[in-house]
Amino acid sequence: MSTEETFKMALMPISMGTSIVLVYLASSGTFDLLNVVSGIASFYCAWALYNFWSGRSVEKGQYSHGFVAISCFITQPKMALVGSVLVFINFLVPALMAVLPWPASKLAHVRSKTLLWAYILKAYYVAALLMWAFITYLLIQR
Repeated sequence: MSTEETFKMALMPISMGTSIVLVYLASSGTFDLLNVVSGIASFYCAWALYNFWSGRSVEKGQYSHGFVAISCFITQPKMALVGSVLVFINFLVPALMAVLPWPASKLAHVRSKTLLWAYILKAYYVAALLMWAFITYLLIQR
């Protein structure tokens, strides 16, 4: 794997772990939920745009993450709730179609990546689904 691919592979657990901690702190009242979700969604929107502009034309996360980021930034929790459901669905569809049902070895082979990358991707998708489900729950409770 190239240095860029290794960096992006490491960025998956680091960014997700950081996001989960921030959401937890927002849920306990330490930080404002909309500010935290806006920052998280902005980061993942930028990552999706990078993927899209790098030739990954199937990438669509920039739309749902961007919608959430803008909704939170302009303090519209109901719009952010709709956006968080969209983000959850954007993770759920590929998770159910290929990422989770396929063995890690098949996923690594199809994507021409390492087995470690495949396991990290699977964990990343599970964590993202749980995190966005929790964000949706927190936005409903607002």
